[in-house]
Amino acid sequence: MKIKIHKFLHENKIIELKLLTFFNKSIHIRDHIENLDFIKNKEKYGLYFQGGICKIDEKAHNYIVSCSN
Repeated sequence: MKIKIHKFLHENKIIELKLLTFFNKSIHIRDHIENLDFIKNKEKYGLYFQGGICKIDEKAHNYIVSCSN
């Protein structure tokens, strides 16, 4: 399911997300870190997901979505 625009407050800033994708099933990101180029330090992959929101490139997004279907 996709939603066009969603706005929410994060650390006193309004964040606008476009084209949100809700996954059909969850995946264990640990099993896929070798395929995600935005994770430079594969041993400490968890650091890339701290803070609640992280920006990823389109290639990584498409890969994660394809694994969740």
